[in-house]
Amino acid sequence: MIEFIQSLSSPYLIVFLLGLVFVLDPCTLLSNIAAIGYISKDYTSRGQVVKNYIFFVIGRFVTLGLFGFVLVVLFKESVLLLKLQNLLSAYNELIMAVFFVIIGLLLIFADRLSFLKINFSTEKIERHNINTTLQSFLLGSVISLILCPTNIVLFFAILVPLSVGSVMGLFLPFIFSLSSTLPIVMVVIIMIVSLNSIDKFYKLTDKISKYIVKISGGIFLMVGLYMLVGHLFFHYHH
Repeated sequence: MIEFIQSLSSPYLIVFLLGLVFVLDPCTLLSNIAAIGYISKDYTSRGQVVKNYIFFVIGRFVTLGLFGFVLVVLFKESVLLLKLQNLLSAYNELIMAVFFVIIGLLLIFADRLSFLKINFSTEKIERHNINTTLQSFLLGSVISLILCPTNIVLFFAILVPLSVGSVMGLFLPFIFSLSSTLPIVMVVIIMIVSLNSIDKFYKLTDKISKYIVKISGGIFLMVGLYMLVGHLFFHYHH
């Protein structure tokens, strides 16, 4: 267990974990499910539905990855952020520990904090006719950029600074995008298997996601406290 927690010092593993927490946030997860449910409800051709799902997933992965990539490129070229990069290099362990604790607490108490809740309805999508693979791709792109309050912290306060301060930082946004897309792929597979049970699946996911988020929050909190204790009590003795 200790070796596993210590391995989280790898930026790749940290970013991969962040991506999973990013998409498992109830706001983000239900927004994606609502969009997936909408692009499938008006079709009688299963092949067309599957094609739309694929383009939706691709749109989500490409857009979120490129968005992070562009931000990292811009920030790496910024003189102002050079100080940020130096700060992260000097206090990376402490900063990550504090962020992990904060994110853990936010995830655990997300249902009690009204400012973390954003309602998403398919009525917003229904103003547009989603009836082509291109529009499904664009819908996936738009959904990927809907950053709920908790995810704003994950993306801009952790992912971007971590990527800027990493040698291989340009690849981290795509790893983040990939890990945040994997659960959506699982949702898509379930949707394909049972296109007639979208409403039931939506309600089930709503219940399950709350427990998953709290468990993820607990993991983040424990890892953050472990890193914090290790930094404060053992770091300066080396």
